[in-house]
Amino acid sequence: MIPFNILFLNIYHKYMENEKMKACIKIVISQTNYSDEEAFEKLKEWDNDFIKVIKEYLNPDFQIKKKEKKKSLNQAVIGEIRKFKDKQCFNYIKEKNNEYEINKLLYLNSLTKVGDTDHVEVVDEVVDEVVEAEKIIIDI
Repeated sequence: MIPFNILFLNIYHKYMENEKMKACIKIVISQTNYSDEEAFEKLKEWDNDFIKVIKEYLNPDFQIKKKEKKKSLNQAVIGEIRKFKDKQCFNYIKEKNNEYEINKLLYLNSLTKVGDTDHVEVVDEVVDEVVEAEKIIIDI
């Protein structure tokens, strides 16, 4: 005789697998125009991986890797130089942005030390406008 706990766990496991399959079918149907039967067959084909089913629906050749074009030696050298210069330019712009922020904070700090707290908000807005006009804008 099978113990009740093992029987219960077996039934529960089968129930959960059925619920997972229903959820996967609903996902596939919502993202494709497959019917219930087609979605079920595709899920069986892809071992219940609904992401691969949807990828196959969108692009049947999704598993084929794109071949990388071979570059000549000159193209590779120029490409590496360009990457190096781009990184160098990015670091320079980042450094300049940091300098502007530090100068802005120092200027605001010097204004607040004077003791004129009434005009700090107005001065802060003016300083922001001036700094933004001079600043090199980059998304970091």
